[in-house]
Amino acid sequence: MKISNSAALFLASSAALATTSTNVNVSAFAPLAVNPLKTTSSTARFFFDTTKGEGSESADGGKKQVTEDQKMQLKRMNYNFNRGVSEGGDDVPRVNPLRDIQSYVPVAEPVAIRNNLKGNTCIVSGARATPELFYLLNSEDSAFEFGKIVSISEDVSKTKKQLLTRTARYTGLLSKLAHEEGSVVPPSSVLEEASSWIALVDSVQDLQTLIPSASQVENLSVLFFSTPDAELKLEQLSNDLMAANPNASLVLVPQADVEVDPNEDPLEAEARPVTVMYYYEQGNGEPLEATAKEQATTAPAAAEGEEEAEAPKSFEPTLIHDPTFLDVEAKRLAIECLQLQAGQGKTLRVQCMEKKSVFDLMQLIKQEEPSVQNLFTKLILGLREAGYERSQEMAYMMTKGVEHLQSSVTAFSEANPNAAKRVAEQDKGTDGEVITTTNAWWEDPEFQELVKESSLRKEDMKQLEGESSSGDNVAAVSDGAQAMQ
Repeated sequence: MKISNSAALFLASSAALATTSTNVNVSAFAPLAVNPLKTTSSTARFFFDTTKGEGSESADGGKKQVTEDQKMQLKRMNYNFNRGVSEGGDDVPRVNPLRDIQSYVPVAEPVAIRNNLKGNTCIVSGARATPELFYLLNSEDSAFEFGKIVSISEDVSKTKKQLLTRTARYTGLLSKLAHEEGSVVPPSSVLEEASSWIALVDSVQDLQTLIPSASQVENLSVLFFSTPDAELKLEQLSNDLMAANPNASLVLVPQADVEVDPNEDPLEAEARPVTVMYYYEQGNGEPLEATAKEQATTAPAAAEGEEEAEAPKSFEPTLIHDPTFLDVEAKRLAIECLQLQAGQGKTLRVQCMEKKSVFDLMQLIKQEEPSVQNLFTKLILGLREAGYERSQEMAYMMTKGVEHLQSSVTAFSEANPNAAKRVAEQDKGTDGEVITTTNAWWEDPEFQELVKESSLRKEDMKQLEGESSSGDNVAAVSDGAQAMQ
């Protein structure tokens, strides 16, 4: 059988790529981006182990530390695909992040995981533990490779029945699962052999009881369903927990937000707006108020004979009561904090808000100071559009997040002072199109005016040449006619 030259070249290039692949993977890139860190390991798609030496083999399912050369490859890809800041080191985005979030979001990178997530024991305690939580701890797409998962509950027989599912059987969870009777705090014999622990607590007393045992495990994630009377104690409880275990994570969710309203109409529940989980670091974030903030409280009075001016629309996010969604997402956040280095020492508060439309998010460019919640939504959606996996998304939000986006927007505004002015003066009849400047020299307004004048001169010259050539043709025709006569 003969093989064409193009087919032979394709096979040769494929073989070369297969032989030069490494064991670290960036799971998802932007469109057209080439993954330089290809892997064949399904359990190490977007994680890397920081405990091993550079380029050395790891016992964590083929995970390796990302080398400096690989980091440089990622930086070059960010530059070549017009993502992130330029290589000049000035940290000024080349495109307004509020106009095009994909010009700001970098190429997805591997995320660092915690130590001792392979072959050790993980404890799950608390009455709110659900089968889905155990599925996440045993998922092949996570960094967890626990040899044993121990469930601590007051009713062991009930817990066994809940976990006796087809998913648990087919994924191998039942072979790792063990059950012990106890409260929120496991027996000392179980704590001695465990390296990780996820606890779901409902009261201040349970959390206070848990804190003295926090130092017995290396990795700890606590999901606290708090009550209003615990609000004043949260800061002290967080400090006590981090003092006992600096690697601990604390996720705070109000109990009222995860409790189903018995008076809610089922039809209204089905018609609930699309929701987004909003989380921020305790003390460094901005909570979402119960009522939306209006951009203008009063509309200008209409003069006699004129129609009354329409009140300006508020683009601020709205709190949503979606118990099922928030309960699942909060547990997912606690699980991610247990496996990511970015979650160590973090205290996060969780809320549920309405997802903004693309048009509403585009209006942020017209606002001098967009709200933190709107920037959060825009950044989250931008990361997902760029192909970020959930672990990569949460690691990015916990390390850079909205604060970094705000600084980038400020840097762009300072480098392009005319951008906001051009947006404010734009024609309102352009179907919402927003035009901004950049810090590129060819986007400078004065240069654009010169280009426009030059284009007009060229058009004038063409018109004059056309008129002169047509005049010459008319004269030639008249001369020919006279000659014939």
